[in-house]
Amino acid sequence: MSRMSAKYIMDVAYFPIRKLLEIQFANDDNIYQYFDVPEDVWYSMRNTLSMDMYFNLQISSQYKSKMIQRGRKK
Repeated sequence: MSRMSAKYIMDVAYFPIRKLLEIQFANDDNIYQYFDVPEDVWYSMRNTLSMDMYFNLQISSQYKSKMIQRGRKK
């Protein structure tokens, strides 16, 4: 995963062959996978001024997701 600057998103990783986006949230350390995310959506998210806002508007309700790791509550 690569470090990105965002308030609610701690880490992100993208796997282009699988069109898989993984996001780790800062508030609970959970990691979620988002399926069938096109590469151009990943590039837009990576280059946006507000990654959190982009996620909320363009990804969270648009793509099927699954929690793959339960993190520790802070």
